[in-house]
Amino acid sequence: MYGFNSEGKKLWSNGKPLTAAMDNVLASRLGKVYWRVIENQRNGIGDSIDAGLILRRYLEEAGFEVNEKQ
Repeated sequence: MYGFNSEGKKLWSNGKPLTAAMDNVLASRLGKVYWRVIENQRNGIGDSIDAGLILRRYLEEAGFEVNEKQ
């Protein structure tokens, strides 16, 4: 269900779409990332571009790999 990137970090999505049927651990990790981004917006940090960059950073810190869907 997971893989590793070149730095040895676990990648949970492994290229597959995350769905409502995802593992509870994944759902919990995504929820924590979500609340970190919300907290930044409540504190007035940046615009939508900043929010996107912050979201990507937090997702990667949590072990997710972000790729644009082709």
